[in-house]
Amino acid sequence: MDAGLYGILRDAPEPSPLAPDEVARRLDALPRSARAVYALLETRGPLTHRDLVHVAGMPARTVRYALQRLRHEGVVGARCSLLDCRQCWFFAVGACDGQGPDGAPLRVRGA
Repeated sequence: MDAGLYGILRDAPEPSPLAPDEVARRLDALPRSARAVYALLETRGPLTHRDLVHVAGMPARTVRYALQRLRHEGVVGARCSLLDCRQCWFFAVGACDGQGPDGAPLRVRGA
């Protein structure tokens, strides 16, 4: 049963910071596509679903499933855009902190 992006936001618990070894343990149990999406979020910062589909080169459905699994494991968080409520920003937990003017998480780790 796929509820789309709204289901991803509704059904997943709010993420809390995890130790790096715990993140690695949780990622090991996920499909390769989910690990690839996580790597993109960790290295490129907050991205929308559309951005992830474009950058990852994966089908939208695959990215949506990966985000659902990552949110369920607590390694990815999501924030709705304040400029466009139809759009959500996804981010690797611990890689972003705070919120920008459009609702997107602010990048704190890396550049």
